[in-house]
Amino acid sequence: MRQGIETTIRTDSENDATFRAALVADPAAAVAERYGMTIPEGASLRVVEEQPDEIILVLPAPSHVQLSEAELAEISSGADTILCGTIYNSRSCDTSRPCY
Repeated sequence: MRQGIETTIRTDSENDATFRAALVADPAAAVAERYGMTIPEGASLRVVEEQPDEIILVLPAPSHVQLSEAELAEISSGADTILCGTIYNSRSCDTSRPCY
């Protein structure tokens, strides 16, 4: 899903100079205005416009997971449902429902 949204935003920014300028100036507002999407609370959207003389490498978030003692105990007790926010970054996941 994320890849599709990113592709759409890139394509639209290539074809619409006004949208591109708005996206660089205020990414969250530009995305909200054009697509009706809001960035989750606690998250941010950063747009970097690559220049011809530079290479930008975007690294994914670290994949290691830090669990508390209570979370480790819950997992080791055989609990079969783990909420998204328990293991994954709660900013990118709906913690009110289980992940499958």
